[in-house]
Order: sequence, then structure tokens, then C-alpha cells
Amino acid sequence: MKLWKTITLECLKTYLFAPQLNALIDYASIPGGPDIIPMIIEDTISRIRAEVHGKVKNALDDDHLTLPPEVRSAAMHLVLEAIQSRVPGISLSDEQKENAKQARELLRRISKGEVPVTYPSPFEEDTNAYDGFFPKHPPVDVLSKRALVFSRNHFRGL
Repeated sequence: MKLWKTITLECLKTYLFAPQLNALIDYASIPGGPDIIPMIIEDTISRIRAEVHGKVKNALDDDHLTLPPEVRSAAMHLVLEAIQSRVPGISLSDEQKENAKQARELLRRISKGEVPVTYPSPFEEDTNAYDGFFPKHPPVDVLSKRALVFSRNHFRGL
């Protein structure tokens, strides 16, 4: 199972009540313009992946839209903060400000190597790829065996 996952609009509904989120999206979007929410999510993911890679050069997943499980919650708070910043007249609550501040602090600590992150899985969504915790390996076939020779000629007279 792939541990690194992307953030979708559906994921955001677990962090903000759906009617609130829908109203926020309606106000943040440009009428007749492009849907900016996916762009905000992608930009936030890119910024977070840069922090995860950080000074310690943590490994990143090949899919550029995925994040490790340790930063998904932080990503949700930062995406919601970015969406709300586009709506004039609506300010973040104290709790939302604190959550975004803690998210940035977590990313700073990950960037410095103080907090480890999950290594990206080398396997796709293949349920047969793991045998318990360890990756499965193909069986090894032994085709032939070299005969061992112990003679005076082999050891040159010893």
C-alpha cells in the first residue's frame, strides 16, 4: 500500500465543515475563471515537499502531488489558510492561526531533520508486494553446483 498520498478537496472537508468550505471556495473562486482551489493545493504541496526534502535531503516520492502521512494534517491547515487569505473580509480564527503556525513549525523541524518522515514506498498499489512488513522477493533458483575437488594436483603438491 502506498503511504504517501495526495490532498483532495474531499480531504479538506474533514478539517472544515462542508458548507463552510463550499462557501469559502465560492468566495475565493473567480467567476468565469479557472478553478483556483487545485492550484492552491498544488502550490502548497510543492512548498511542503521542498521543506520535507530540506537540509537533510529526505527522499521524496516520484509522484509530485503526494505527501508523507506526517505532514498531511499540516498541509490541510496551510491549504485552508491559503484559501481563506483570498477572501476579503474573512479572517482566520485564533485556532486556525495557531494550527497554521504549528504546521509551519513542524515543517521547519522536518526540514532540519529533527522529525523523521516516512520513506516513500517503491511499490505501487500492489497488495502482493509485501509479505507482512518486508517486500517480497522472487524465489532464487539454484541451477547447478560446482564439484569441490580436493586432490594433490589441486593444491599443487601440498
